[in-house]
Amino acid sequence: MRVHLLRLLLTATLALVVAGCPTAADDDDTAPVEREGDDPGECDDGADNDADGLFDCDDPDCAGAPVCVGDDDDSVEPDDDDSVQ
Repeated sequence: MRVHLLRLLLTATLALVVAGCPTAADDDDTAPVEREGDDPGECDDGADNDADGLFDCDDPDCAGAPVCVGDDDDSVEPDDDDSVQ
């Protein structure tokens, strides 16, 4: 009887290991949080690096980035072709 219980326990344990049962090591709450602009070039790469729906200079995390200083999306720059003479 003990042999059958031991065999059943080993089989169940092996099945959990093969199935990728999560362990305490998989639950890593210390992983760094991604932010837009925490790596060089992220504030002008055209990607939403922190997946918050805001891209590059539109993301408040890039507010101090040199490429975003003075960036005002509400202003319209005059086009030379549209100028009145």
